[in-house]
Parts: sequence; C-alpha cells; structure tokens
Amino acid sequence: MTRNLSAVLFALLTATTSRGDMSKVVEAYQSVLADGGVDRSTVARGAFSDMVSQAVADAPEAEFAAAVPVVRQCLRSKSPEIRRQGLVLLVVYNSRPDSAQLIEPFIDDLIAILNDPAPGMKGNAASVLGGARPTPSDKSVLALAGHLNDKDNGPEEFRVVARALLSARPADVSIVRAVLAGLSGYSSDGLDGQVIQSFGLLRITCDEAPPSPQ
Repeated sequence: MTRNLSAVLFALLTATTSRGDMSKVVEAYQSVLADGGVDRSTVARGAFSDMVSQAVADAPEAEFAAAVPVVRQCLRSKSPEIRRQGLVLLVVYNSRPDSAQLIEPFIDDLIAILNDPAPGMKGNAASVLGGARPTPSDKSVLALAGHLNDKDNGPEEFRVVARALLSARPADVSIVRAVLAGLSGYSSDGLDGQVIQSFGLLRITCDEAPPSPQ
C-alpha cells in the first residue's frame, strides 16, 4: 500500500504543483500522513523534494498558514518516518529569508523533538531551530543550549547542536565558550577539526574562537 500511495503522491506533485502553490504541499503531506511516509525510492529520485522546494520557495507568506495543521500532525506523529518528513519540510522552509516567522508555530514541537531518541531527529530539529532566518528566536537558542551537553549525545549529536548554536548566535561569546568547553569531552572522537571548521565557515572571529585549520 505504501508504494502505491506514494506513487500517486509523486504523480500529483509532478503533474500539478505550480510555483508558489502551497495547497499542493498541504495535499502532499496529507498523503504522507495517510500513507505512513514517502516511499524511499521516490525521495531518492529527488522529484518529491524538488517539487516541494519549488512551491515553498515561491509561495507568498500568507499561504503558509494553511500548512500549519498538517505539518504539526507530522511533527507529532507516532511514526518516526512521518516526523522525519515534517522536519524535512521545515528544513526547506529555512531556505527562505523569512523562515523564522514561518517556523514559529512549530517551535515547541521542534524543542520536544530535541528529546526524540529516533536516529537523526535531534540533529534535524536542531538544524531547523538554529538555521531560521534572518535570526533564530531566543527561545530556540536557549533550548539548543540546554541540549548541547545531553548525556545521550554522541559525537554527531554534539556536532550538529554546536553548529546550530554557533550559526544562531555567531557573535555570542558565551556560546563560543560553551561549545569549546563541551568539545573537550569528545577529544578522542576526532570531533575537534569538524567543530573548529564551523568557526571558520561561520566567520566567527572573537578572541575565544580557535584558529581555523589551514
């Protein structure tokens, strides 16, 4: 059933999604909810994400309100795959310069997902919270800071949360210090270079920032 319904969804998007038409995105994600996800082979081909990305990029801000209920249902679903698809959509939202306002209705859900044990969930939620434009909310930053040193963080979780924090507040010296302090606990995991590279990519140049690797 999943493959059949996903094929219908794929055909719907490919054939009828017009530029800026968020109603088709809503219809697509209603199908995601009904179908329990999107067939991975469809996603791998990139057509589903391309169609959604096009619609999101060009939609007027006023159209996004209609998508709030279905996106919220995805984020609160018991299915990790559906939750993941909801996060993927919000990552696409962050490609817009006004994404901070667009993801505002989902901040509490995203913060809750920072505790989600399913693989990749914390990192995806952190990326959405820290990547909002033009600047993430203080509530988002406080939540990210609170999860920087979670006991269940592995090297990848720490790296993604650290990057999200640095991206959200690149001029905040207290965040730089917190990231460097937390990084000391992963010295044996080869994480130093990856996190330090983020300082260079984000052009963080305060006195506390480590020099970028040559």
